[in-house]
Amino acid sequence: MLNRYLLTLAAFLIASSCFAQKVLQSVTIKQNGCKGTCPMYNITINKDGSVIYEGKRYCDSIGTYKMNIGSKNAKAILIKLEKNKILSLPDSYPMKIADLPSFSYQVNTKTKEKSIIRANYGPKFLSTTKKDVEALIKKYKWIKQDVS
Repeated sequence: MLNRYLLTLAAFLIASSCFAQKVLQSVTIKQNGCKGTCPMYNITINKDGSVIYEGKRYCDSIGTYKMNIGSKNAKAILIKLEKNKILSLPDSYPMKIADLPSFSYQVNTKTKEKSIIRANYGPKFLSTTKKDVEALIKKYKWIKQDVS
């Protein structure tokens, strides 16, 4: 009986540690530019709720800004990506039309980094998550960071 209990406990601990390694720690959504005036920026959301926005060109806000959306909001975004199995998606999707703006994802676990290039041609949840993130961060105040 004790051996069976120990075996079950060991299996549970191994399974838990494997799952814990796959928990997303952060996500970066990169809005890529085009040959024209398409906005180009990065939004990084960390599990603790901290967010970094980097406006590169043709954006309302150019430069680096920080804010905090709270860990609850951040974890909800990361869990949505995990539930949709973002780590098992292809690393890139083929470009269908040249020079259209595209976006990419970069997700990080404690042990792995994964990028998805041209995510706008991937599963719909990638586009809807991006729109949800953009809508969410508009509700918060950005703090401009000085570049030293």
